[in-house]
Amino acid sequence: MRHGMMDQNQNTHTEENHEWGQPKGLPSGCHEESRSLWEEVFPEDGKAFLDAYYAGKGRNNEILVIRDEKSRICAMIHWNPVNVFLYGKERTADFLVAVATRADMRRKGLMARLMHSGLKERMKRRVPFVFLNPAVEAYYTPFDFVSVGACLACKASGIGVFRKTEFEVRPVLSNEYEGAAAWVNGQLEKRYSLFALRSAEYFCVLSKELASEGGQIMGVYENAEMKGLFLYTLEGGLEIREPVCHPEREEEILGAVRKWASDSFGADLLENAEITGCGPEREHTYEKLKLMIRIVSLEECIRCLPAKENFQQQIRVHDPILAENNGLFFLTVSPEGNRLRPAEEETEDCVELSIRELTGLLFSRIFLNEVV
Repeated sequence: MRHGMMDQNQNTHTEENHEWGQPKGLPSGCHEESRSLWEEVFPEDGKAFLDAYYAGKGRNNEILVIRDEKSRICAMIHWNPVNVFLYGKERTADFLVAVATRADMRRKGLMARLMHSGLKERMKRRVPFVFLNPAVEAYYTPFDFVSVGACLACKASGIGVFRKTEFEVRPVLSNEYEGAAAWVNGQLEKRYSLFALRSAEYFCVLSKELASEGGQIMGVYENAEMKGLFLYTLEGGLEIREPVCHPEREEEILGAVRKWASDSFGADLLENAEITGCGPEREHTYEKLKLMIRIVSLEECIRCLPAKENFQQQIRVHDPILAENNGLFFLTVSPEGNRLRPAEEETEDCVELSIRELTGLLFSRIFLNEVV
């Protein structure tokens, strides 16, 4: 498991009614109670990683669970609030992880109950959308999640040739987190329309998770000025994640990362290393790793998206889970702001769209940076 991509084995096929099977949030201070199910469903995640997760992200998130008749947790979803940068504005959305059902309780519709309950609660909070890394996309299409962007991955041998020697590659210190976060946000804004905003607190939590896998947050410096940042882990082999580079010197900086890895861990380990990150100009050398989005509050989501010209269209929206999104609307888009307002009578040019189709249209050109 990497970056919370823990969404296998959930079930959505039946809707049997169990009186005991009602979704409830774990009270604050009781989140560790969900750990035993995590360990059962995702045995690849080690103790150190889970210690770091539950001390960091898992401490302040919302964990929705279903218990059996003996009050044991048999299904869960972790809803992690994330501050994201979306087309120039800061928003809060939820990143779903640990989507899991106990082996003996699958095919009973428990995951559908959890997902429906969680989405409806986020509608009350007017969350614009939620998103996740799918192990299997088909698990989430019944809940109207849509694949809208891609992280990218390649082998270490494909990251370029090192040509410079003046770079210093070293761990980013905790007292440097705030400045490093500001630098990374500035670089990502130039390239991506949606990414998780970095902060000192973000890096503090991330560093503990990386440490649990033998890794660190690393900076690439030239004359004491940051020119790049990346993450690495060693559990299961060397993995270098999310390299962020000064765009005009990307080849040189990635070359410095490659040289550092070779000097630190040896050429043999580097040759089999995984490099994960994003870069549209390198798309032909990378394997795509999908992210999926689900619109929650359609009205709020419409307000988040940019517009370069005026446009108006009547639409009829069908959302099988969130009734508040259903109806006939006038969608008005303009550089001054977007607006969705109810319509009384259907016009000849009205377009009928499912919430999945509308998500695909609204996010069709989005490019997402990996969320950790």
